[in-house]
Amino acid sequence: MTTTQTWTTAPLPAPRPGNRSATAGFVLGLLGLVVGWLPVAGLLVTVPALLLSRAGRKHFRAGQVAIAGRSGAGLVLGIIGTAICVVMSVVVISGGASAAPRTAAPAPAARSCCPCRTSSG
Repeated sequence: MTTTQTWTTAPLPAPRPGNRSATAGFVLGLLGLVVGWLPVAGLLVTVPALLLSRAGRKHFRAGQVAIAGRSGAGLVLGIIGTAICVVMSVVVISGGASAAPRTAAPAPAARSCCPCRTSSG
């Protein structure tokens, strides 16, 4: 005798709503800590980190997301990365402005082809 077994599939759980802007802001904030040491290029990463993290914070305050962790961390990392970038930009700009202009070094005196002869007479 054979019995047939019926297979039932459980419904898939509903996807949890994520805060994509907070996640993107957090990742850009981490990247901003590395790229922030480059004087002006760091702002291309840290400013979007601030903006995306702030948008993630707005989603949290509107009740669309339950946890605000990544948006807060992204804001902190974005602020630190921006501060590093601004300080490095000021250092590079002020260092370049206060540097003394370089002058060409004088050419060395011509040497005689014969070491026994001297040019003093």
